[in-house]
Amino acid sequence: MPALVSLLPSQTALALSVAVRFLEGNLPDAQARLDHVLSASRQRDALADCGALAPLYALLLCARDSEAGQAAAKRVLNAGTSELARGALRSLRILLRHLTEPPEEQRRLDVHQLSADIAGWELLILALTVHLHSPDKWARANWCQELLRRARGWHLAGYHWFARQARPSCSRRRCARPRSSCFGI
Repeated sequence: MPALVSLLPSQTALALSVAVRFLEGNLPDAQARLDHVLSASRQRDALADCGALAPLYALLLCARDSEAGQAAAKRVLNAGTSELARGALRSLRILLRHLTEPPEEQRRLDVHQLSADIAGWELLILALTVHLHSPDKWARANWCQELLRRARGWHLAGYHWFARQARPSCSRRRCARPRSSCFGI
C-alpha cells in the first residue's frame, strides 16, 4: 500500500498516508501527518473532502481529547458532501454530546431505531458511543448483535478492516482461524 500512495499527487498521498500509518499501528506518525493535512488545508482556506476516510480522521482528532481536536473533527466531516459524511457527522455529534453531558441527561441509543440503510461509519461511531456510555447491558448486547450481523456483509464485500472493527476477535493478530471461517462463511 505505501508504494501505491507514493505515486499519488502530494496532497492526496499525504491524506492517505494518515490512514496507512494508522493501519500499520503507528499512531504518533498518523497524528503528525494528520496535522500536516490540516495545516495544508488552512493555507488553501478549505479542507479537502477526505471521502470515506474522513470519519477515521475525525476519530483520530477526537482521540486528542481537546476542544481543538473536536472542532477539527467537525471541520473534517463538514468538508464532505456525501451522505456518508453527513451520517458520520451526526453520529460524531452524538458521541461528543455524550462525552460532555452528565449520564442522567444522555438519551438512550437503541439499535432498533436505526435506518436499515445506515452507513457503516455512522453505525460504528454510534456503537462506540453506546459502548463507552451506556450502562445498560441489554442495549450493548443489541448493538453487538447488529454489528456482527453487518460485519458479515462488510467482510463478504471485501471490507475486511471494517468488518474486524465489529468483530475484533477476528483480527489477524488475535485469531488463528482463516478469514474464510469468520462470520460463518
